[in-house]
Amino acid sequence: MIDAIIRASVQQRLVVVVLCLALAILGIKTLPQVTLDAFPDVTNVQVQVATEAPGLGPEEVERFVTIPVELALTGIPGMTELRSLNRNGLSLVTVVFRDDVDTYFARQLVLERLIEARANLPEGILPVLGPVSTGLGEIFQYTLEKPDDGKAPLPEAELMRRRTIQDWEVRPLLRSIPGVAEVNSLGGFVRQYHVLAQPDRLRHYGLTVNDLADSLQQNNANTGGGLLARIRKEVPLPEGYSLVWGGQFENMQRAMGTLSIIIPVVILAILFLLFILYGSLKHALIVITVLPQASIGGILGLLIMNQYLSVPASVGFIVLWGISVINGVVLVAHIMHLRAEGMDLEAALYEGCQHRLRPVLMTAALTNIGLVPMLLTSGLGSEVQRPLAAVVVFGVLSATLLTMLFVPALYRIFETPLRRRSTGVSPNNEPWNAAQC
Repeated sequence: MIDAIIRASVQQRLVVVVLCLALAILGIKTLPQVTLDAFPDVTNVQVQVATEAPGLGPEEVERFVTIPVELALTGIPGMTELRSLNRNGLSLVTVVFRDDVDTYFARQLVLERLIEARANLPEGILPVLGPVSTGLGEIFQYTLEKPDDGKAPLPEAELMRRRTIQDWEVRPLLRSIPGVAEVNSLGGFVRQYHVLAQPDRLRHYGLTVNDLADSLQQNNANTGGGLLARIRKEVPLPEGYSLVWGGQFENMQRAMGTLSIIIPVVILAILFLLFILYGSLKHALIVITVLPQASIGGILGLLIMNQYLSVPASVGFIVLWGISVINGVVLVAHIMHLRAEGMDLEAALYEGCQHRLRPVLMTAALTNIGLVPMLLTSGLGSEVQRPLAAVVVFGVLSATLLTMLFVPALYRIFETPLRRRSTGVSPNNEPWNAAQC
């Protein structure tokens, strides 16, 4: 059966090449669907409970706030650790869960226990859950700028206007983006409205200051719903304003720019080494075409296993390319050896693929057997192991299959025209017929 597949790939070489090129294009179009995350988050599943207690010292915070919260959270299903931190006016309790517990399910369990704990807390003290993020969450920074800002300090009115745009237009839009845990504003002046009460006028209408405060509170509580709905429909920024990103986003952009230079350089270096090995650019190009065929499987592996394109995944691609190039070198070198011994082209292709099929399959099998445990692992460190294993396991499978089909077909296409133009006969030493493909 294997011999029949190899013969069919050589005889229908144009079809095989077109199919492989189609798969490569599919892999390129699929790549944007893979989520980019430079550094995987290795933090365990945890929920943080923050409680503000103004005017209380660390010991009082622990006695009146932290201990009641910890007692309420004790015994939650799936919890592995409970720790706390007390500061002046602040209590921070961290609940750690098993890795197989869903983050949002854990937050729901904690929230249910906090509802029970509120009865044991001082009046006015309200514990809240921290954002769905960890210490390794990425922080992107941006500034709201105009082209004509210059270097002069901005007036207070302009700073207030920009803070208003940030709080009521930019921030709600950013929070609606999937994956954003929290958006915090810094700088500018918050717009405030001051109500100056006139005691004599209040007495004239039979009102008190508390009546005025209650009226203002009720009036403000009835606004905002329509505004948020309108913001979610992508309210554009005022004319002339733009967001300028910095912080980790700028660092990531710089890293991506570096990778866009390093990857072509690495591929050219591999091509140069193959040229030195074979002394032929043609054979070096045949071998290096294995790289995109292997990358197809790596990209699909990230999608199937729902993994990020991160630094461990990039290391996996480097390992994958090395294994794939070795398989291509082994196959092409044996075919060239058989041709040097006088064997005709088609016989050398069939013989070379059959003789080198077992080493290639054994390399793929042993590699995948060793990496399957990493692919299926869970627990601390699995976020680093799974992306690497997904790229190599699925990439080796696609590289092995496509190498045994694509390389012989491409070798035949590269070799046949040269033989026919130089000798006027087909590779089987038969008279050349123009109807032959």
